[in-house]
Amino acid sequence: AIGLLCAAALLTGCSLMDLDRDHCPEGLNVSFAYDYNTQRADMFCDHVGGIEVFVFDENGKLVASRCVSNDDSNQPLKTPGYTMEFDDLPAGNYQVLAAAFQHDRRELLGKPGAKFRLTTPAIGETMAQLYATLDHEAPEADGVCPVKQDGLPLDTLWLTLPEPAVAVDHINPTFTTARLVRHTKDIHLTLRQGAAPYEINHEDY
Repeated sequence: AIGLLCAAALLTGCSLMDLDRDHCPEGLNVSFAYDYNTQRADMFCDHVGGIEVFVFDENGKLVASRCVSNDDSNQPLKTPGYTMEFDDLPAGNYQVLAAAFQHDRRELLGKPGAKFRLTTPAIGETMAQLYATLDHEAPEADGVCPVKQDGLPLDTLWLTLPEPAVAVDHINPTFTTARLVRHTKDIHLTLRQGAAPYEINHEDY
């Protein structure tokens, strides 16, 4: 009788169990940080509004990319600990690069003023095809390329520095952090003359 009761309890307990892996991390999981700043704090959720991530294999060829941005109805990048998942990568070593802006890059292209133009590689192309260019005019006689900003500020550009490759397998999920570095968008120039400072004239520069 005791054995039958134990078997019945075991069957009842097993019937109540269910395997749910909907939220189990798999493959490559990329989180983000922007802590290289004067605040000495991670300001990613507060400052970044659009990010594009590129995953390259051990031969430097692009195998996956993804773009995520905030909008009025959905703001995933403001969620603390936001993670981007790449769950369909074959086992191997990968390098992650990212570019980020304050807003969706495609949204910025329709606004006035100079902008950073991001050139992105297609699947199978190398990371050499990933670069940013600031809008500028044709070079003048002295080689200077004027930037026409129309009195408007530039949108902030963040890029990741190359990090060591991360290994991905089909047994354990892989976690890595893409650390963003902001590129300077404000430059202040001060001219000083040590000898005879009263002779300096700003119109000469």
